[in-house]
Amino acid sequence: MLQSPLFQRLIRTKPIVAEQEEAAHSGFKRTLSALDLVVFGVSAMIGTGIFVLTGEAAANAAGPALVISIALTGVLCAFCALCYSELSAMLPVAGSAYSYLYVSLGEGAAWLTGWLLMLEYITAVMAIAISWGESVKHSLGTLLHIHLPDVLTTNTVQILENARQVATTPHLIMAQIPFHLPGVAATQVLVLKQAFNLLPVLAVGVSTWLLCRGIEENAKVANVLVYIKTAVILLFVGAGALYLVQHPQVMHLHWFAKGWDTFAPFGWQGISGGAALMFFAYVGFDAVAATSEEAKNPQRDLPIGILGSLVVCTLLYMLVTVVVTGVLPLQEIAQHKEAAVVHAMGMMHIPVADWVVNIGAIVGISSVLLMMELASIRVIFAVARDGLLPKKLATLHPKLGVPLATTLAVGLLCVLGSGLLPISLMVHLSNLGTLFTFAMVCLSVAVLRVTAPSAGRPFKVPAGLTVALLGTVGCTALMLSLSPNAWVLTGFAVALGIAIYLFYGSQNSVLNVPAAGASSSSPAGD
Repeated sequence: MLQSPLFQRLIRTKPIVAEQEEAAHSGFKRTLSALDLVVFGVSAMIGTGIFVLTGEAAANAAGPALVISIALTGVLCAFCALCYSELSAMLPVAGSAYSYLYVSLGEGAAWLTGWLLMLEYITAVMAIAISWGESVKHSLGTLLHIHLPDVLTTNTVQILENARQVATTPHLIMAQIPFHLPGVAATQVLVLKQAFNLLPVLAVGVSTWLLCRGIEENAKVANVLVYIKTAVILLFVGAGALYLVQHPQVMHLHWFAKGWDTFAPFGWQGISGGAALMFFAYVGFDAVAATSEEAKNPQRDLPIGILGSLVVCTLLYMLVTVVVTGVLPLQEIAQHKEAAVVHAMGMMHIPVADWVVNIGAIVGISSVLLMMELASIRVIFAVARDGLLPKKLATLHPKLGVPLATTLAVGLLCVLGSGLLPISLMVHLSNLGTLFTFAMVCLSVAVLRVTAPSAGRPFKVPAGLTVALLGTVGCTALMLSLSPNAWVLTGFAVALGIAIYLFYGSQNSVLNVPAAGASSSSPAGD
């Protein structure tokens, strides 16, 4: 078996020099500075995690002890971020984790990681678009008293409930249509009700249009969005701190009424579960690595972008979590978990700030959506460039300098998914994919320290092997704390990925060409 052609294909590695040469002649415009990369990282990490996921993680996993979950996640992410910094400076290529594994663990591990990374980003885009729709719907209702009908803002997660309604009270279904549809039965309305969650579709459409315009335009938009949402977060934290100082009994009631049982209602298992859920928000620094081929000075700027954005975001996550769980009781968070920050500001009875935070939440989620879609496109581009996906997906538009076909394909897929599917499905799949990717990146650092010790490393992780192994073990431990649903969904995704590799990728890999300089034993070429 070890000598079989398939096994040899799985373990063959791509030379480091080959990756570096491809990146140097990729055709992307190198326009991003270190500040742009920090902004991209903050843009990717501050959004769903703060404005939406804090509510879900507090309600379903950790309670007020989510602040401990975020601290633990931040420490573990620091290990991963250091590993990303070393590899991104060493290999400034668009594929991020996928490309790192190609030179360290071989084509099989690279494809599996790349496949999960693609799914992770695409499902993240869908989940973020759904969250954006929920925030817009909430803001229209609370600020302008405009209530969008369910027929235009729901998805297939309610299909069984709606089927029962059709059987028992069809007139209620028909009443949800804001206009007259002659000759349309309640069962047909049910189909419409499941098919048109229009707000996320609108968000993905605008994001895709921006991405078609090029990286410089995206950098400008990202800068504006980041400055707005950072100001909004600081306003929220300031208003929350003032409220809690004026009403100290509120935080005591929500955090310490029954001691540890109030602070951590689900115990240490809930705290670890909350940490695993919050990993969904930390995928941002992989998105920074995915833009490596567009950085002006990647060897210097990528570590700054990755580590700088991680520090800023961890601090902001913890401050916002303290305010949300201090102001709102856990029952209220559970009822409004998809817009917990917005609801917390409403509870403080500060009308002007409520307007600002509602708008800031929408702006923040918009920036994350833009960055996640950008990262998914860059990873697909790198995988297709290596022949594991159709080469058409690695073609740059001569005028715009972007992979236009890939951008449009990803946009269409995300439009369909965000319009039809529930957010819970996306979060479960994306979380496990994120943890697996981070674990494999940490492992790659350890492997390359042994197999390519003389390779140039502009940034080197202190105590590299120790940090890499701690990151690998930590991510693996958090993977084990995820729900069975996450494992089942990821299992199906892995099976599909293996099938695609066997029937397409392994047959069309660039390493099938002898001139490509494939190596089945070592990432030579350093």
